[in-house]
Amino acid sequence: MKYQKRYYGLPQNSRKGYIRCKLCGDMIVRTNNKKMYCEKCANAKEKYRKRNNAYKYRKVAK
Repeated sequence: MKYQKRYYGLPQNSRKGYIRCKLCGDMIVRTNNKKMYCEKCANAKEKYRKRNNAYKYRKVAK
């Protein structure tokens, strides 16, 4: 785990738990808020979700 923390730039002496992003596998600090994705993947997933919903609404409106 020490090498992974160094690779991802996380503090070595931190005792916080870490989890993996479900999409890319990056390490995320566990904050007890059921976070599943890193910030980059969460933004990409949200962008895709909004685009898909907008497409559905445009399709129905026609």
